[in-house]
Amino acid sequence: MTHSLGREPPNTSGLAKTIVVLLLACLFLFVLLAPLVILILIVLIDLILIAQLTTSDTLARSSDGYAL
Repeated sequence: MTHSLGREPPNTSGLAKTIVVLLLACLFLFVLLAPLVILILIVLIDLILIAQLTTSDTLARSSDGYAL
């Protein structure tokens, strides 16, 4: 059975629609969660770098204080 455009109607089953909805939901969640994950990673990296800088700085200062 053809439509006026001469093409067959798309045969979309319930499974195909479910897969499309799941893919769209995953894409939506990825778009929402990706900036949040990137922000958390940036904050964690900054905290680690700041902690390393402060510990190396205090160790350097304490060793300078005891230098003879």
